[in-house]
Amino acid sequence: MAAFAERHLRLPGSTVEARSKSGKTKQAGASAAFFTEGLESLYTLARRTAELDALIHVTGLDRPGRDAAASQRHLQNLRRLTEISGQFLIEMETNLRDLRLFRSVSWEITRSAAFGAMAQCLAGQVGHILVPVSDVGSFGGSLPWGSHPLLIESWSSSAVEILCDTSPASWIDKIAVLGSYPPALDYLQVCDRNDESGGNYGNCEISVRTMAALHIVGGLAAARTLPHDRLVERIRALPPLTPQQRRAWQTLLDHPKSGDLAAAIKNKLEETPLAPALTSAPVVFAASAISASRLTWQIKNFRLVGQMLR
Repeated sequence: MAAFAERHLRLPGSTVEARSKSGKTKQAGASAAFFTEGLESLYTLARRTAELDALIHVTGLDRPGRDAAASQRHLQNLRRLTEISGQFLIEMETNLRDLRLFRSVSWEITRSAAFGAMAQCLAGQVGHILVPVSDVGSFGGSLPWGSHPLLIESWSSSAVEILCDTSPASWIDKIAVLGSYPPALDYLQVCDRNDESGGNYGNCEISVRTMAALHIVGGLAAARTLPHDRLVERIRALPPLTPQQRRAWQTLLDHPKSGDLAAAIKNKLEETPLAPALTSAPVVFAASAISASRLTWQIKNFRLVGQMLR
């Protein structure tokens, strides 16, 4: 191909080298990690703190419908977390998910492309970006979705290397790590409904499941943002579980320390039959949904990023 281009298109020749994991050139710039609202982001921070220079938060990606007051409260809590953990916070904002193309396709399918686009906006300042991996296995799936190495890492470029923060740890093992990491217990936010101090609602499925997991690993008492009382009652009061939620609760029941919660969890699981694992997904053709909407993005503290990460 190079010879053809040089002979017929009069383009200068160049050396073509295969890219490999072991021999690739290291991109210049700081190391950072995307920080979304989930346990995986806190897990990445807890185990990669010494390797990171900054966290990246993009308003408009994780929860695009959040009102301005709630977004500001979340940012304040996130700024406190980065200060406690010794990280610099890169704040970005985009309307990417408002575009018709992204509205017409599941966020779990488009997430990798969105993170890839935001990562390239930081080229020149950040050279290495970690994306917390979606916990596919805990929810009974085998198909790559969400933040998965097969989807995320292909968005790397010569300027920005994007890697998934993969780990063999199970969901409950990640909770155990967070239970011994004080900044995580001070910040932990898993629910859409939280108060001004960052506290979680405490009665929704994800809040109760997180409380149960922390109780099992011995970290609930130190969690500032979650209630500590009436856990068995909260489990019983949950509506019937979805198949994906059921698999996560089964992991808690199988833990050797489920103890005093085992009966309540077992009764809740019996309300929801076990569905087969996900092995395929429909292919979505969304070309006709592309609109002329204007994509916007900005790095709110761009100058400060250059000063802090240079």
